[in-house]
Amino acid sequence: MRSRPVHEFRSVFSGKHARRSRAASRGAVAIELVLVAPAVVFLLLLGVAGGRLSGAQALVDDAAVSGARAASLAPGPAEALPAALTAIDADLQAPSAECADFNPQTDVSLTTNPPGFQAGGTVTVTVTCDFANSGLGLPIDNTVTESSTAPIDPYRSVGT
Repeated sequence: MRSRPVHEFRSVFSGKHARRSRAASRGAVAIELVLVAPAVVFLLLLGVAGGRLSGAQALVDDAAVSGARAASLAPGPAEALPAALTAIDADLQAPSAECADFNPQTDVSLTTNPPGFQAGGTVTVTVTCDFANSGLGLPIDNTVTESSTAPIDPYRSVGT
């Protein structure tokens, strides 16, 4: 069997068929771009929003842990809430914090179990934060709420 030179093979897209198929596909790339680009941009914005939400949840969770720990180490019930507020405010006032309009008096709650800040009980701190989601224009909930519980040492004396 004799091999043929490459130029003797005819492609499906050679000759007059090639001109027709090229003419029919003119502008197809522009149409594909117009259809695909908004979906790609939306997915990118969704990824950025997810990253911001994840960062805000981690920040608020760290603040709740710090507040619960500070409250559990307070000498008595009168000092527990101010200690928790100080720790939480320090965490959420950091330059990397994304909480918008954070007010420690309304966005922090403290509960004890059993009621009355007793040795061997627990302190639960709940922190709510509206994180900044500016500029994305996505319809997502901007409120993050995290809670943390810390034990009160059962062998210590608790003031009144």
